Amino acid sequence: MCIDNLRGQFGSKLVLLEILSFHDQDWENYMEHMEDYDDLRSELATSLGEVDQSISQMKRFQSHTRMNIVRDWYVIQSNNKYISYYSLVQCFVIVICSLSQVYMLRRFFRTVPVTPNSKPRA
Repeated sequence: MCIDNLRGQFGSKLVLLEILSFHDQDWENYMEHMEDYDDLRSELATSLGEVDQSISQMKRFQSHTRMNIVRDWYVIQSNNKYISYYSLVQCFVIVICSLSQVYMLRRFFRTVPVTPNSKPRA
């Protein structure tokens, strides 16, 4: 045992010395308890290994599910663009058809206010 007195040369020091001793019977009881704890520790390690394996399997499943969700999102986006484009095209076709029908009907029922001799029609 070495006690350094360099910093406290003029002060007093208190040294606490504790000596523990075991009787043989106490030591054997202690070792038996430790063996029980070793069994418990090994069972706990096995259980924790199974939990870790289950968690890693769950993480793989969640990752796979996230990838499917992202893929589905891109499919939905693509379908939305496709539907929007063709809806716009159909709107233009409807407007063009409507205008052509109006033009054809006006042309069909068009009457000339004058006769071929340039006389007003009565």
